[in-house]
Amino acid sequence: MKNIHGKAKTWFEKTFPERQIYHRSGGSVQYISITPTHQMMAAGGAAVAAGWCVFATVSVLSQGPKFSAYSDAKDKNVAKYERWLSEREATAATAQALLEERTEAFQRATIEFEERHARLKLVLAALRSPENIETASIRGNNSTLMVEAGIDE
Repeated sequence: MKNIHGKAKTWFEKTFPERQIYHRSGGSVQYISITPTHQMMAAGGAAVAAGWCVFATVSVLSQGPKFSAYSDAKDKNVAKYERWLSEREATAATAQALLEERTEAFQRATIEFEERHARLKLVLAALRSPENIETASIRGNNSTLMVEAGIDE
């Protein structure tokens, strides 16, 4: 264990020796000393930033074009459900149109039956009063119905 610790310390001292940056300006010289600890923290920060960049790039590339089978299956399911939904909406629209058509037909039939009923009431009233039988007539669609009409009429 001491041997590994000694080798690590030797590598650390060899890789991160104390460094000085000299700055000469206007005839004076100044220097900044960078300790091995600061160098190690800067190198670690750069390594973390580079690792994050690589991870983010790989992540975007792997999910961007959707190469996975899972995303293909999910896309197929979404398309299937959208198709089912559009089919159900089309079925509902067809049923609504059929309902409206049949409602209109029912309304027309109701009005026609009411008109026929009114005509039948007139015929029945004419048949119940014998004095008006010869003169009772009912006008319909371009025709006239004469109750108890004779051959001359």
